[in-house]
Amino acid sequence: MISFALRGIIADIDATTPDEPGHPATVLVLEVGDTFSRVIVPLSVVNGRRELLCAGRPVQVFGEVEESARGVRHVATGLRLGGTGH
Repeated sequence: MISFALRGIIADIDATTPDEPGHPATVLVLEVGDTFSRVIVPLSVVNGRRELLCAGRPVQVFGEVEESARGVRHVATGLRLGGTGH
């Protein structure tokens, strides 16, 4: 299993679709330097903090890289919120 750790700014917040593994889950699109990364954040990791997630907020996420029929995906096992970024 491959692990990942990303520190970036939330660019967008979405949700998984019913046909995605791990649905329902939150999806964060993170701006990391000059690139964007899509990270699936299961409900157990969001843990009631969904209302604190907003575009522009710095976060750290870490987890595991998994393969599915749709390709490689990043699935968070941990989430740390930074300041509001505003």
